[in-house]
Amino acid sequence: MANNIEADLNYARGCYQQAAAAMHAPARLRGAVRRMLRSPEQNGTEHRQLRGRFDRRALVRASMGRQDVYTRRFHVPGQNVALCLLVDLSSSMRGSSIDAACALAVALAKAAEQAGAAVEVLGFHQPTTSMHTTATLIMLKEASERTSSEQTQAQLGAMVQLANSGTALAPAIVQCSERLAANLQATRRMLMVLSDGECSYGKDTVKLAVRMAQQQHATEVIAFGLGNGMSAESFANMFGTNVVHVSGSDLDQLDHKAFDELARKLERAAGC
Repeated sequence: MANNIEADLNYARGCYQQAAAAMHAPARLRGAVRRMLRSPEQNGTEHRQLRGRFDRRALVRASMGRQDVYTRRFHVPGQNVALCLLVDLSSSMRGSSIDAACALAVALAKAAEQAGAAVEVLGFHQPTTSMHTTATLIMLKEASERTSSEQTQAQLGAMVQLANSGTALAPAIVQCSERLAANLQATRRMLMVLSDGECSYGKDTVKLAVRMAQQQHATEVIAFGLGNGMSAESFANMFGTNVVHVSGSDLDQLDHKAFDELARKLERAAGC
């Protein structure tokens, strides 16, 4: 029994190492994620103000009767970002899609750590016995854990063997956004969904779940579309404009231009 457990752990760690090596442009990805998540404290001085302290460098303009000869100091506090990566572990993700999801989740988690964000990684299944619209969440990495931990690496690598259920995508989005909303220390909450877009409850239910996460739980939702089952346009219809599409589950096809544009868009939304 002990030998079997050790063999399983070694296999999962091997899957993690393969996933970690799968991204062909990790530096670029790290940079985009860092820009996406950063919100540093800002301090400075605004010149040419109508009120404040007199600006001695504006003596000439003051002698000409100008009124905008004052300065004011400003302070913008940094934001505490809470991030959740939500991985689709449904049967339709088996094969190249779950391999791509694992590689992307590992790269995003490591990049988020380096950006100073608390990041947790969850997978989801659809319960086989429940009569309610719900998802079973599977903890793959807690926010307090580091990707350098062997245990965390084994948990992340094990996701490639877990794609074996229906797709409770919509309820998983709601439940994860509720978890983020419960983090009272966070001043910004982000949910990144890695999925092929299928949902047992329909596309309209996913749109409703995204709207609920945004409006009721103050959570930004970003979707990474994997596989050939759904077009980029279909993902955008469900998730809005915050979508990065990976055609064919091939990370060589990761649209870095779209990812960079998404990063710039979220920076502007955060006032960075």
